[in-house]
Formats: sequence, C-alpha cells, structure tokens
Amino acid sequence: MSAHMQGENDVVQKLVAAWHLMSEAERVNLLAAVDRVVRSDGAEPARSNAAAGLISLLSSMH
Repeated sequence: MSAHMQGENDVVQKLVAAWHLMSEAERVNLLAAVDRVVRSDGAEPARSNAAAGLISLLSSMH
C-alpha cells in the first residue's frame, strides 16, 4: 500500500472511531456539512464523489 493510501486509510479509521463517540446531533451536523460539499456548485467532481462516498459510509453505520 502506498504511503498516500495508508494515510487515507488512517484518516478513515480515525473518522469511524470518532463517529462512534459522537452524539446523534453531532452525526447529523457532520452529514449535513459533508452534504453541503457534495451539493456546492463549485465542488470539484472528485471532491464531490469523495464526500458522497463518505456520506454513504457514515450513514450505513447509524
């Protein structure tokens, strides 16, 4: 695994761990913030795709 991919994997693991410590309100706020990135007019396609994937991942952990 490349160093870049390992770094991304570490970030996702930390986010998942933090997700489990968040209150429901904090989770809703985080998903709303990520959703705004997906829907923003100036968002780059790769950024929007990553944000959409993050929403999908986190939403599945409810």
